[in-house]
Amino acid sequence: MFRFLLVVLLLGAIGLALTNPTTDDVRAQVNARMAAPAGGAAGDIQTPGGQPGLPQAVTSALSDKLQGEVQIERTNYYLFSVYKVSLGGQGAGTPVPGCLIGIAKQAVPYDKC
Repeated sequence: MFRFLLVVLLLGAIGLALTNPTTDDVRAQVNARMAAPAGGAAGDIQTPGGQPGLPQAVTSALSDKLQGEVQIERTNYYLFSVYKVSLGGQGAGTPVPGCLIGIAKQAVPYDKC
């Protein structure tokens, strides 16, 4: 029974190590999350009160600008990684939303770094 549990834990660890997302994977997920509010079926974003917001062209340009300013620092722990995401230049950025934990090809928001 002990050997079976050891083999299952070992296979799980190998699976996590093989699916640890790269910085490019996390960057793609962050960019997709930043661009998601910019899309709209009608072409304009509706604000919560039902009033039209900024046109899609403006919000797309803003999200493209922000995507170019995203800096990602990775700390690798083999089975998972911690990514510190910031906006702005190297070392002078503002954290957004804090950190992400990359595990099994996913980036999960995490409040503490």
